[in-house]
Amino acid sequence: MTNSSHTSSKTPMHSVNLNIIGTGHVGKTLGKLWHQSGVANINMLFNRSLYSGQSAAEFIEAGTATAEWSCLCPSPFWLISTTDASITPVAQSLAEHGKHWNWKGTVVFHTSGALNANALKPLAELGAHCASVHPVHSFADPLHSLSTLPESLCAAEGHLDALNKLEPWFTRIGCQWLPLTTTEKMIYHAGSVMACNYLVTLMEVSRRCLAAGGVPETKITHLLKPLVMTTLDNIFTEGSDKALTGPIARGDAQLVNHQWKALKAMDEDIADLYQHLGKATVDMAKSHFHPDTLNKLQAALIKDDKKVSL
Repeated sequence: MTNSSHTSSKTPMHSVNLNIIGTGHVGKTLGKLWHQSGVANINMLFNRSLYSGQSAAEFIEAGTATAEWSCLCPSPFWLISTTDASITPVAQSLAEHGKHWNWKGTVVFHTSGALNANALKPLAELGAHCASVHPVHSFADPLHSLSTLPESLCAAEGHLDALNKLEPWFTRIGCQWLPLTTTEKMIYHAGSVMACNYLVTLMEVSRRCLAAGGVPETKITHLLKPLVMTTLDNIFTEGSDKALTGPIARGDAQLVNHQWKALKAMDEDIADLYQHLGKATVDMAKSHFHPDTLNKLQAALIKDDKKVSL
């Protein structure tokens, strides 16, 4: 595959060899940035699809693609950027293929947000120093990510030696380092999923409600975009408490109850989502309410819809 040099404006680092297993969006974006910045020499690019590996080598402008375990050779650093479900099986296959290699001190890391370094246990048992480093970034377009990944947080946990060696790799390309403990990793990722993935779901549910409420399809985006963008801006500049508007923020328990009932008549699942989000919102804002108002808001979202004076 092709190799090309890139002169970084920063002081050159001592480059080391890196093998990458899994040449999707994450692997080839990181590989390209590390190659450009002089952090690492991209050596082998392993992927089940040879075509994908070759495409990654062309994108990175470095590395040799292969789809054969027998073509891999030892390296001081390994990145496993496969799907979550494949990480441990890949680690097991790599351990079996390289069982006669000297793994002591070798750094192996994956980029899963949910899994911790224990997913690489087969290699840790051979002496490798294992870690997980999750860039909090959407890698939908690798070319775009080359300019937008810098400044992103990278949540890291695992073997201290691996983390100490990897931190400058990520800070070199402009990322911020966020160390976590193993026990924090899963909850951290759940929070990221709710903010990113479930926001998409929430927008889709909102679109359905607006359509059922008589808003033409061609007008829904015009309605939602300024509303959502302004809210996001308020959240990140003023904080959640000050950004909250609407019936719960006003303490209008009667309107909350009427909306919930209307949604139940339309779609029970959407009504349940409204209820759970409403309860969480009331709980978030409860310090601002008089006890009577708080009781009414909580009663407005009671599951069995008991008769309550609102």
